[in-house]
Amino acid sequence: MTIKNLTTQRAARNGAVQRILNKFKNPPNRDVGEGIKTATEAMTSKGLEKPTFSEVGNCFVVTIKHEKLATAELAIMEFLETNGTINNKQAREITYIDQDWKVKFIFRKMEQKKMIIQLKKRTTSNTKYRKRTPADDLPSDLFSSESVPQP
Repeated sequence: MTIKNLTTQRAARNGAVQRILNKFKNPPNRDVGEGIKTATEAMTSKGLEKPTFSEVGNCFVVTIKHEKLATAELAIMEFLETNGTINNKQAREITYIDQDWKVKFIFRKMEQKKMIIQLKKRTTSNTKYRKRTPADDLPSDLFSSESVPQP
């Protein structure tokens, strides 16, 4: 196998591993040559970087990094760039975080860092957040009717 024909050719790269996998009741790989596709899809579904492949001499090397594609904060900020607002469910989908309390914790940290602001003070699942703007840091009395000079 080479890097060029990695996705087009079908061959058992490691016969011993293939034989062991075939002994499972529901083997993760049903056919020879599905391992790389299965591993890549599994890592992508968990929000991890895809494996990289290289040839070193006559060896085929697969590098699997247990690193997220982006931090949760970065993924949320990128989402806000195109969508304007985000809620807990949407954040869990884009960050691959299963627990809502973990996302709430991330939202709180981001609020403390003045990255985002909660739209309405609610404790329901409908709570939404948006990017913080410089106007959010202005004193609220600047916008009250009392502070506007009368002619």
